Amino acid sequence: MKVTVSELSSVKRGMEVEIPPEAVATEMEKAYETYRRGARIPGFRKGKIPLAVVKQRFGKQVEGEVLSDLIEEYARRALEEKKLEPIHRPILDEYDYRQGEPLVFRTTFEIRPVLEIRDYKAIPVMRREVSVTDEMVEENLVALRERAAKYSTQPDRKAENGDVVVGTLSGRFLEGKGKDFSGEAVTMRVGSDDNHPDFNAALAGVAVEETRTFQVRYPEDYPSGVLAGRLVEYSLLAREVKVREVPPLDDELAKEVGEFGSLADLREHLRQELLRRGNAVADAEARDKILTALVEKNEFEVPDSLVEGQLDRQIEDAVRELLVKGIDPQHAEVNWKEEREKGRPSAVRRVRAMLILETIADQESLTAGADDVNERLRHEAKRQQISVADLKQQLARKGHLEGLERQLQREKALDFLLDHATISREG
Repeated sequence: MKVTVSELSSVKRGMEVEIPPEAVATEMEKAYETYRRGARIPGFRKGKIPLAVVKQRFGKQVEGEVLSDLIEEYARRALEEKKLEPIHRPILDEYDYRQGEPLVFRTTFEIRPVLEIRDYKAIPVMRREVSVTDEMVEENLVALRERAAKYSTQPDRKAENGDVVVGTLSGRFLEGKGKDFSGEAVTMRVGSDDNHPDFNAALAGVAVEETRTFQVRYPEDYPSGVLAGRLVEYSLLAREVKVREVPPLDDELAKEVGEFGSLADLREHLRQELLRRGNAVADAEARDKILTALVEKNEFEVPDSLVEGQLDRQIEDAVRELLVKGIDPQHAEVNWKEEREKGRPSAVRRVRAMLILETIADQESLTAGADDVNERLRHEAKRQQISVADLKQQLARKGHLEGLERQLQREKALDFLLDHATISREG
């Protein structure tokens, strides 16, 4: 095997591999023999077909399969021989083959740039000072109290703002195409900003077992493409009216929301939690400033394949945001090709930052082992309320599992940079 590697750029390589003719001939003979034993041709017994007939009938197919297998195998050997680690599957550009002559093929691929990052310790950074006021504690205490509210059914009550109406909803499209429905279970809070104003009007004052029929005309730019521009008539049958009851701020509330002996203990817990979160945000801001400074100081070419991968993730995030808002990405007035190109400079910066962090991690021997990966998986699975096995399956399906170790390594590098920065306090 003869291997020639050419440097097309700082991150791109071309590789030409020449496979000896005897190696190709050996594999061809093996393949033809396999076909001869297994092929079925009318007029011949299985396993007794003359080799000349097999070559005539299956020659092109056998040659294609053998050449494909040889190219894949020898490309792998060549990369190992030259100690090259492509960041994507090498692209086959062309190959030349004539019977009795060497098989020559050419591939191109990208590698991670070889970097040496300097002066990354003692980077000056301004870090915001975090403080927690009594007002902030009380605001969070009130929010916690609101979340602890319970609903009680009031049979004789007419729904008021803040009450919850449980019932069934039917609808038919008077203008525009749509699928009519009936008897769908609904739970709606009267006066909620999430409701269409006409729904809030229909819910106000409704009593148990009362039916309200009303029409809603949706504007052309309504976020839901199914309803945009339609006129729908709804019938709402109220089955229950529930009143929201907010508990008083006292020791009983503290015991109910957690293992706190008193309201004072709960207040102190909230103060410490606010302080912890605030410091986490301040640290993240400081890390981002340090990383921005390093990116600006270190200009280098980044692999296109990594940039394209980052652009894919940015578009996925944009689509996810639309879905959270209830907007169908396929009906959104978004030029995705244009958005992708707009995001390219940001993607290049992010890839450059990623490579800088990985280089610093290597220079400082910062590693993320199996224990780190498993701990992150357990934490994330708990946050998403799924099993670790299900989370692993999700990550593997998206191709993110292998990158988790590198991500943790980059996070360790960021922590290292903050620990060794020259920090000034502000605020």
